[in-house]
Amino acid sequence: MNKHHCSIKPALLAATIAATVLASVANGQAAPSAGGSGTVKAAPEAQDQRTPVVSLTETVGDLGMEIFDGKTPRYSIATLPKNVDRAIVYIDVDNPNWNTKETHAALKLAKDLNWPVMAESSSWDVPRLHAFLKGHFPSINTAGLQNVAVRIGWNKGRAVATDTTQSEAAVEVGKDYLDTSEGIALAESLWRNGSPDMSSRAGPQFPTDVTPKNYAIFAWDAYLPKPYDRRGPDNQRYWVQLNTDVLKVWASHNPGGLPKCIIAWKGSTLSGFGGDWVRNIQSQFGSAVPVAAGSPLKIGKGYIARYNNYKDRANQFKCQQILITGHSLGGGMAQTHGYYIRLKRPNLETYNSARVGNTLWAKQMRVTFETDRRTVRLNCRTGDPVAGVPTGLESFGTDKGCNHWGPKKAWINPFGNHNLNYWIK
Repeated sequence: MNKHHCSIKPALLAATIAATVLASVANGQAAPSAGGSGTVKAAPEAQDQRTPVVSLTETVGDLGMEIFDGKTPRYSIATLPKNVDRAIVYIDVDNPNWNTKETHAALKLAKDLNWPVMAESSSWDVPRLHAFLKGHFPSINTAGLQNVAVRIGWNKGRAVATDTTQSEAAVEVGKDYLDTSEGIALAESLWRNGSPDMSSRAGPQFPTDVTPKNYAIFAWDAYLPKPYDRRGPDNQRYWVQLNTDVLKVWASHNPGGLPKCIIAWKGSTLSGFGGDWVRNIQSQFGSAVPVAAGSPLKIGKGYIARYNNYKDRANQFKCQQILITGHSLGGGMAQTHGYYIRLKRPNLETYNSARVGNTLWAKQMRVTFETDRRTVRLNCRTGDPVAGVPTGLESFGTDKGCNHWGPKKAWINPFGNHNLNYWIK
């Protein structure tokens, strides 16, 4: 990670976030949403222009979606302006075309020009990502790499790989940290958890020991680098048991018995995405495949691929009762996860979920989960475009795929209706 973009000290970041939140509240806007306990990442200095990105693949993963927000110049090698002296190379290693001569040539060019390379697996397939690294950069030791995305830099011509997050990648291309999903989440967390910088005037607090009205705050924490131990809507205290970049698990304390567990899947974005995001979800998740060999029930291929890559970690805990939640693509993952552990009778609570499976799958899920019972709540918001994608798939709620519809919040920008923050208030 090129650290020269990250020069603001944590204390200054907190003050900057505080000012941002207070200004938002003063203007009658929702405060940005957030998390990260104890660890505050430094914000980059503002940049007038984004660093251009050479994209080697049409598909992008979560990291790519954070970068390509409509403001980052996106090029191929052929279309890159000749006067550009610095660029970043991006590749989704799940794309079937990555092992081509053009890819080899682009990676060699990146080495020759000392350009960083951002590589990720859009299906969260870490072994595939590591296979890519070993195939193109044999000197890289992948033993310490855990994330689904890495940054490849150069040290005297030698490739060096480090784990990277969506926000770190976005900051490197010139996006302000406070505009990244992680920065937005961090600001909200400081606001809701009564940071000393914000506790006096920032509006209603959401301390971790206050009982929330629903599980949206856990879906929110799925976006955080470090989630909080929290009290749940059942008034029980839950402690973090698993923290990966895409999956979080909490468990209650139950002496002499099994705990209750909360599992949260991270989505792709909090709010503010546009056409790139919708096209990406359509291409990665839209083709339905059988849930098992020969089954007429089908789920979008992207959901199954991601679930298979994380199912061992998601299901390793013995629990008295399981609640699965998630926002956006995380809501789709929650529905997918619910199907595969349906015999355990998990509870589901999703927010602004993308569509998941075919009609037969949805019908089966409605019967299996008795969708109208109180322990299944698929929350959607009127005006949110994500409720309609991927086309050809469905969520399993009884009312156009959902069983609860919230009122429209954003009128000018429909994508604003996708904001998870509206469910937490």
